[in-house]
Amino acid sequence: MKRFSLIILLIFIGLSAISQQKGIGDTVGIWQVINFDTAFNHLYVDSSATNIWQIGAPHKSNFNQAYSFPNAIMTDTLNSYPINSYSYFDYYIGAFNSEIYPGIIFIDLKHKFDTDTLKDGGFFTVSWDKGQHWMNVIHDSIYSDGYGITPGWSDIVPEPNLYSDINTLYNSEFGFSGKSDGWINTTLVWYEPRVRQNISDTMIVRFNFISDEIDNPKEGWMIDNIRSFALDIGGDLPENKDDDSHILISPNPFKTSTEITFNSVYKSIEISVYDTQGNFIEIRSFSGLGKVVFERNKLQAGVYFLKIRLNGETADIKKIIISK
Repeated sequence: MKRFSLIILLIFIGLSAISQQKGIGDTVGIWQVINFDTAFNHLYVDSSATNIWQIGAPHKSNFNQAYSFPNAIMTDTLNSYPINSYSYFDYYIGAFNSEIYPGIIFIDLKHKFDTDTLKDGGFFTVSWDKGQHWMNVIHDSIYSDGYGITPGWSDIVPEPNLYSDINTLYNSEFGFSGKSDGWINTTLVWYEPRVRQNISDTMIVRFNFISDEIDNPKEGWMIDNIRSFALDIGGDLPENKDDDSHILISPNPFKTSTEITFNSVYKSIEISVYDTQGNFIEIRSFSGLGKVVFERNKLQAGVYFLKIRLNGETADIKKIIISK
């Protein structure tokens, strides 16, 4: 396998309104984004001579620009896909690279496809035993706990935009084919996969592309901005419950300052501030306190994310709103 050494981009994005309650739709852990412009340690591309997946800037008629400039991954950056092709790349997810694993796992991505309808195309498979066995994600009932990849909470996450049992390719595999209407967003969901019993603590999501023996001058499949994250789909639990959170922020939103209250006095407190694009802004340090005053200082009005470390350990990621 070709291994692409990687830097993980951390992007902290909240989905719910700010209040003193933790509710359905709150993010859990940190988001990871693969935008193919920097390296990522757990992405692997098939190294065989017939592999057509390439990372780079697209130079085709329809595939003429990445979703996030400049790079994406696609079935060749210049040429149409060939006949009799089978190519793949893998995304490894586990406790080694994800705070959300093995909880409620969401993976979404932006992609385009241009293939021979119901013949050539792309599909997702998943393995829970280091690649010994694979199953199409729409039939992964073992670890999806009944939710599969179609969320029952479509008011929280985007519609999945995924193929179904009626969308078959030339070899009877289920997948995408035809031509997409520009960039589309597809969401995959696994609800608390039970991977700790008699199985390795790793999931592998495979992105597959196949074509038959008929030559079609089409552009294939292009993918960008693969994100992994989790959402809290439980009931509204107060943040100050002992079993729910170490941290309470009030007031929020605020104009000039707010108080951050902890469940105990901590020897060291570090608060890193990020904007909604995941850009680091500043870090503030305190010691020997159970409550700190967070001043607005030079921060502009808007939404920010605080990554809070207590005694050297990451305790939580909180969203704040600074009013005008």
